[in-house]
Amino acid sequence: MTENKERAAKYYIEIVKPTVDEFMNDKCSIRKGMLASITMNHIIDYLYDESSKNDGFRVSSSECDALNTIKDVCNASKHCELTRGKPSIKSSDQITQDDVPGLFSAPFGTGGFLDASYVFVKLNDEINGDKFKCLPNIIKEAEDYWDKRLSS
Repeated sequence: MTENKERAAKYYIEIVKPTVDEFMNDKCSIRKGMLASITMNHIIDYLYDESSKNDGFRVSSSECDALNTIKDVCNASKHCELTRGKPSIKSSDQITQDDVPGLFSAPFGTGGFLDASYVFVKLNDEINGDKFKCLPNIIKEAEDYWDKRLSS
């Protein structure tokens, strides 16, 4: 696909950054977290020209795993249940602001303390059991990726 960095950068500055900032100022809001995820995910649509014959743009897990999680958050929010492929989450119910195990009741390294009321994503992990990731941290990782990608 043909890259259109100018169009993507304009969308990023005018839409994504303010939406992410609103969520980062209210990390307990599922609505703002979903909106930040959705706008972040759509940068790909602005960055690449659909008229090309290629399959599309993909970000590898090693490049920015957060973008793949964000894509699954967006798809789950749209479709409620994800049944195709191997998404990191299978249901919109896995995006939550409560039901996060406390520091002393969760497996080592997964519980919350001061950030226990933030929006969390419960990732599918059949091997190790449930794993919770803080959505603001996921969004921040993706924001850092796009800051570098769109400024270079």
